[in-house]
Formats: sequence, structure tokens, C-alpha cells
Amino acid sequence: MRLQRLDLMAFGHFTNYSIDLSAGRYGLHIIYGPNEAGKSTSLRGLTALLFGFPTRTDDNFKHANKDLRVGAILENRDGKVLRCVRRKARTATLLHAESSQEVTESHWAEFFPKIQEDHFLRMFGLTHESLRKGGEDLVRGGGDSGQALFSSASGIANLQQKHQSLEDRIEELYGKAGKKGRLFDSLKQYKALRDEEKKVALSMDQWRRLEKLLQESKDQLEEYRTQSDAVQRQLLEAQRIQRSIPTVAKYLERLRTISTLGAASKLHKISKSACKKCLEQKLRNKSPVKRSPTNCEASKRNLQRSPRVSGMTSRTTMSEACSPD
Repeated sequence: MRLQRLDLMAFGHFTNYSIDLSAGRYGLHIIYGPNEAGKSTSLRGLTALLFGFPTRTDDNFKHANKDLRVGAILENRDGKVLRCVRRKARTATLLHAESSQEVTESHWAEFFPKIQEDHFLRMFGLTHESLRKGGEDLVRGGGDSGQALFSSASGIANLQQKHQSLEDRIEELYGKAGKKGRLFDSLKQYKALRDEEKKVALSMDQWRRLEKLLQESKDQLEEYRTQSDAVQRQLLEAQRIQRSIPTVAKYLERLRTISTLGAASKLHKISKSACKKCLEQKLRNKSPVKRSPTNCEASKRNLQRSPRVSGMTSRTTMSEACSPD
């Protein structure tokens, strides 16, 4: 892969800044500048382009996380060119610069081989701090120059100490004779658990028998529920009848009372004009004019002479007609 151009579109203190690396025959470029000019920022931008933005970044002090963008123009050994943009997001972070479509993994593999980020930084992203640390690791390596050089090239510092640590770990797991150690104890515990599992495990026949009993119990429970619903309905009907007993008793008592009164008397028919005359007379009798007993007796005789009202009770009629109210 050859990096022809690095576009720091929105990264760190850069905005729409491009570094052209297309010139030259061998692709070797030296980028220099004063402190805080952006050399380390450019390296972080290149790392973000190749491996994606980290979850937390210190390069968002000018641009928000959702606006961070790093682009590039890449050329592979076959002469194919890829113009891409990396954004900070959870999905679809690498896009084509022209169409904004996501760059597939297979297409990306044509330009950038699979390599771990830490290995890339050790081999191609050396900084002043990493150089100093590598020198200190070389010094601590002692007289074994081969071990020191291997540690420097591979990034594994203190190889002898790490080898001894692995030996101690193996001895802890397996033991010296293979009959002690954590692995042997775990295997022994695993065998004991398997034996216990066999004791409590059910055979297929037992499982089917229990499953049949369970189904029979479910059917019986459903039958009991049906019977319970029928009994509940009968109980509600009985309670309804019980609540209606006092009302029926009162009704029967009223019927007995009515039967003791005998047949009702049938009133004679009165003409409409006679009813109207009686109402007018009643209204006149209720007027505030004081009536004398003589007038009341005369009215009584007039009513008795009328053949239409001869059947009415004189006492009731006259008590209403002569009432002072």
C-alpha cells in the first residue's frame, strides 16, 4: 500500500488540511516542524484512518465526535486507487469519498493487509517516547544481544522474564509430574461432577413416565376447574334466590291484605259538563270569601237534586266543598 495523500478533514486542530505524499520515486517523505505543529496529530490521524477511531479520543477538542473525519488516497501494488473517509461512529465507519457508501472488508483488504494496531505502531509509528522506551528495554536486556535485538524488533521487552513467567504458569497448571496443579485438580473435579450427574440424571423411560403423569395431572386439573365453575354458577343462582325471598314474602303479604278488602265499588259515570261544574264550584268554595252555613246547606240540597251525582257520597263531597281551605 502507498499513501498518496492524507486528508485531516476534521481532526485535532486541523480543518480541511491535506498532506500530499504522492511525489517522489520511493515514497519516502520526511515531515518536520516545530513543537505542537501537528506531527504527532498527523500520525494519530493516520492510525485512526487505518484502524478506526478509539472509543475515547483527545482529538475532539475542536470538532465534536460525530464530526471527526480523516480521509486518504491509497494505491495498492496493482495500481488501483481508493479514495476513502473514516468517521467516528459505531457502524459503517469507513466510506468511499465519492459515494459515501461503506467500504467492504474485502475491498479494504486489497489496499491494507491485516495487521494489529500495536504492531503497526511499533514498526511504522515510532514516536520519541516509544524510541526512548525501546532503548531502555535494550539496556535492560543485559549481555544476550540476540535476545535484546529480538525484543527490540518484536516489541517484547524483557523476553527472559516473560519466558520464566510462562514456565511458572505451566508448572502452576500442570505440575512437575502432571499429577498436581490446578489443571489436574480441575479435571478431578470435572470427573466427580460427571459421576454426580449420572446419578441424578433420568433415563428416557423415566422421563416419558413423568411426562405422562404430568399430562394426566393437567387434564385432571382442567376437569376440576370445569366442575368448580359449574358449582360456582349454582351457588350464584342460590344466592340470587335467597336475596329475593324477602321481596316475594312482602308481595304475598300484600296480596293477602288486598284479598281481605273485598271487591271495590264501581263509581257511576259522570258527564264532562257535570265534572266541570263541580270543579268550578270547588274553586269558588276555596275563594277567600267567607261562606255562611246557610249557603252550604243550599249547595248541599242542589247537589242532591242532581240525578248525575246522586250516587256519590254526600259526606265526602260536602266536606270538600265546605272546607275553609
